[in-house]
Amino acid sequence: MNFSKRSLTSLMLVLPLSLSVQAQEAEPGPLAAGRDKFLGSVYSPSQLDYFTDYFNQVVSENAGKWGVVTNQETQPAAYEDAWFTADGDNSWAGGIDESLEFAEQNGFPYRFHVMLWGNQQPQWMADLDAAAQLAAIDEWFTVVSDRYQDGEGGSRFDFIEVLNEPVNDPPDQPDDNGQGGNYKEALGGDGATGWDWAVEAFELGRTYFPGSTLMVNEYNVLSSDDVLTGYLELIDVLVENDLLDAVGIQAHAFSTQNTSSEDIRDHLNQVAERGLPVYITEMDIDGPDDQVQLEEYRRVFPIFWEHESVQGVTLWGHNPGLWREDAFLLNEDGSERPAMAWLRCYMDSVRTGVPSIFAGQALEAPLDSVPGTAFGQVWDCYGEDSSPVDSWRITGGTGENVFVVSDSGELSLADGQSLMPEENFTLELVAAVGDEESEPQQVNIEVVGEGTHTPAPSALPKGNSGSTGVWWLGLLLLLASARWGSARR
Repeated sequence: MNFSKRSLTSLMLVLPLSLSVQAQEAEPGPLAAGRDKFLGSVYSPSQLDYFTDYFNQVVSENAGKWGVVTNQETQPAAYEDAWFTADGDNSWAGGIDESLEFAEQNGFPYRFHVMLWGNQQPQWMADLDAAAQLAAIDEWFTVVSDRYQDGEGGSRFDFIEVLNEPVNDPPDQPDDNGQGGNYKEALGGDGATGWDWAVEAFELGRTYFPGSTLMVNEYNVLSSDDVLTGYLELIDVLVENDLLDAVGIQAHAFSTQNTSSEDIRDHLNQVAERGLPVYITEMDIDGPDDQVQLEEYRRVFPIFWEHESVQGVTLWGHNPGLWREDAFLLNEDGSERPAMAWLRCYMDSVRTGVPSIFAGQALEAPLDSVPGTAFGQVWDCYGEDSSPVDSWRITGGTGENVFVVSDSGELSLADGQSLMPEENFTLELVAAVGDEESEPQQVNIEVVGEGTHTPAPSALPKGNSGSTGVWWLGLLLLLASARWGSARR
């Protein structure tokens, strides 16, 4: 097997508890401040802490869903103001008013999520006839448009998700909770294009939200060929009718963790070929532990951020209390999980062009390690397969003369060296991209494994003709014989 530059990444990397870093120790301000693309998160009561320390784009997690706003079993005679705020039925979701005001106060772009969907729709919609459903849809667009005008006839929303999950979850049937909408036929059904109902929805979007970027949003686009095919068909129809301004791709862990980087990149490229801006709209990565989350962020996030068609990435939350419970990046006390520490370091590295080494690394070196064979990989703060770092060097530490590091960051024993049980070492390392060097960073190495210590052959004393080695071996045998005889007496 041929190992690539990063193929040894997960061999022996251990994350110590000391890797947690208090959020307030990070550089102040959003991670993507001053960049030509944003890094956002969701607005909800559980996600407000530390928001502006890391993120500069806002989307309401639940507040804008039709079935949340009109959380009623029967069709209301009129929409009430309280339904749009955190003072009324929308309080658990944070309120559309509050989320939009939060974005505007901080100068962050705002995405409205979502006008139409096949889930969390008003329970009363499913049983109306087609004419009444179409009238209700028109009223919903009117109410939202009127409430959030900018005073000049435009919308305060930078982005509008007109449709969410049209391939996987269209509004074509009531679900178990009666919230599936069941109004696809009222919008025109499949029709001649196969997507007439979606065309009608986007025509409403153009009419009611002038000036806003109209988006569609979908999941499993990165992992499923069938979903990708259906999504591209829809995009093509909407583009042909000049109704679509941007494409949203969800990136929940269930669509990325078991999908190769090559497939993610290929599917992303196929969407980008349509020529529209692409937004990663709902990214989260969970896993059984910090290590899995860290490795997946390091593998997946740079694919999105470094793609020229991707204009922004939105995480589906960052604090505990998420839809996917283990996907949080900050602990209850505000300390960073390793994935967030890496993300902050990554964003700083790609912004400045100066490499950084991921802090807090500890590697395990097997007792039987031999010179010339790598036992682990040290990480810079770039992506798994997109690092520009072209050299590493050891500048100090207790293991400075015991180990060597390759230009790709692989660690191995130096010639003539061997390890003893339960030894511990430190290394001071520097990574370089051309003439730009990182600050030195300490990496800890622990020797692990059991067995008899065997010195490396090159570590034995050497004579000019090899006779010294024979003499040394004879002396060892003599000493062993004497100790055996003593024990016998």
